[in-house]
Amino acid sequence: MKLEDCRKEIDGIDRELIDSFIKRMKVSQKIAEIKKSEGMPIYNGEREKEILKNIKETAPDEYEPYVEELYMKILELSKKIQKEE
Repeated sequence: MKLEDCRKEIDGIDRELIDSFIKRMKVSQKIAEIKKSEGMPIYNGEREKEILKNIKETAPDEYEPYVEELYMKILELSKKIQKEE
């Protein structure tokens, strides 16, 4: 495989990642609406632990620290968008 082929593959993956990220953020906004209507706080430490545990179990060992770092940022952004709701 050539460099240009790899870059095209990365471009396609990036589009998929963006689509999935936007879907996740939209669901986070829905969650914010539910939490607000039920008088719940935005931050739920137990839920974050559960999410991180699940991704650690899913990710191959060699990628686990990278996936964890990625999800820490995703969770941070999810809380940020929920606070804006």
